[in-house]
Amino acid sequence: MPSTRALLLTVAVFGLPAAAWADEVAPLNAAPVEGAKPAPAPGPAQAAAQAELALETAAALAEQAIEAAAAQLEAAVEAEAAAREAEAAAAEDCREECAHRRAARDAHEPDNGGYGGFHRGFSALGDQLIHTSGGRGGWVIDHRWVVGGYGFHGGESARGDGHHKDHADVRDRADRIDVGGIFVERVLWPAATAHPTFEVAVGSGRVAVDGDGYAVLHGGAAARLELRAASWARVAFGPRIDLAVLPTAPPGVLLPHSSVGADVLFKFGWF
Repeated sequence: MPSTRALLLTVAVFGLPAAAWADEVAPLNAAPVEGAKPAPAPGPAQAAAQAELALETAAALAEQAIEAAAAQLEAAVEAEAAAREAEAAAAEDCREECAHRRAARDAHEPDNGGYGGFHRGFSALGDQLIHTSGGRGGWVIDHRWVVGGYGFHGGESARGDGHHKDHADVRDRADRIDVGGIFVERVLWPAATAHPTFEVAVGSGRVAVDGDGYAVLHGGAAARLELRAASWARVAFGPRIDLAVLPTAPPGVLLPHSSVGADVLFKFGWF
C-alpha cells in the first residue's frame, strides 16, 4: 500500500487527481496492519525536503512545457515567414513572366483592332466645288495598317466659268456623286499624339451630270495628319486627290477626270 508521504509527493507533482486518489486510499493507510509497527511521523526537516523536491520537480516540468511551447511557436513563426517568402517569390516570378510576355507580344505579336467613323470634305471638280460627306470603317492591323471600306456622296454646287462654256454640246455640271469602295491606309508612328497617315482608295458609283446619271469609277489618294484625341478617338485632316472615270458617258458629257480637295475624318474604336 502506498504510504502517506508518497501520496503527498504525488499531489505536489500531479495536482488534484492524485489528491483525490489519496483521499480514497487514506483510510486504508490509516487502518492498522496486524503485526506491523506504525511508521514514524516525519520530522519538520524531512517534510521541508520533500516539499522542496516536489516544488523542484513541478518547476522542471513547467519549464519543459514552456520550452516545448516556445519551440512550437518559433517553428510556426518560421513556417509562416517561409510561406510569405515563397509567396513573394512566386509573385515576383509572375511579374517577371508577365513583363516578358508583354514585351514579347509588343515586339512580335500584332495587336489588331478596328474603328468606324464619318468624314466631311470638299472636292474641286473643274470650276465647281463639291461638298462631300460619308462614312468609313476599317480593320486596324498591328496599329500600323488599316484595310476597310468607305462611302461618300457629294451635293450640287454652283457652276463657275468653266473653260468648256463655249461648247454647246458639252455638259460639265456634276449635280451629285455617290461613290463607295475599299481603301488601304498606312499609319506612321501610331504611338505619337500627332502622326501622319497615307491612304489609297479604289471604288465605283454613280454621278449625275445635268440630271443624267452615269456610272463612275473612282480612285483617290490622301495624306493626313492624325491627332489622338483619346485612346478610342482620332481626328485626321489633310488634302486628297480624286480621280473619276465615266466609262458609259457619251462623248458630249465631259467631267474633269481629276480633282483636288480636302477632308476631315472622325474615327472611333480600337487603334
